[in-house]
Amino acid sequence: MKKNTTTKTPAKSGRPRKAMPSADEIPDVALSHAAAQKLWGIPGSELTRARREGCQAFRGNRIYRDPLLAWLKENPRPEITGDADTEDALKNRKLKAIVETLELKLAKERDELVPKSLVAEEWARGVAIVQEEAKTLMERDHYAVFITRIKARIRHYSEEQPPTTH
Repeated sequence: MKKNTTTKTPAKSGRPRKAMPSADEIPDVALSHAAAQKLWGIPGSELTRARREGCQAFRGNRIYRDPLLAWLKENPRPEITGDADTEDALKNRKLKAIVETLELKLAKERDELVPKSLVAEEWARGVAIVQEEAKTLMERDHYAVFITRIKARIRHYSEEQPPTTH
């Protein structure tokens, strides 16, 4: 007969660990400069500049995301004059794109964006109301011209607007 040699490991004492955020969630706090770079994609030189210039996002070793993003928007890197494709100008555009992308991800995470289908439904409902009211107030010929012009302007406007990726 074999003896049962498996032993249970005792439970660790102390406070329970927080669950790790999912890959889709963007943490509010980075525990270090390197972690902030990795989590949020913000270049280290920009983090250093923000800390040096008094950004309130830095408390000890921790870096808080929302105050950092607000500071970066309010304090963009100085514009470089001259050639638009210089290295500094490219860095400026890249940083701006990183901040905008991060803000969009945060808005999606916080459910601050309205689904495109809901917007389309509301606009359709509004246009239908306007058409009904116009039909009751206008003569038949005027109403037909009004609707034709409105549809043409809406079509023209939607064609000149670039499609959004949101």
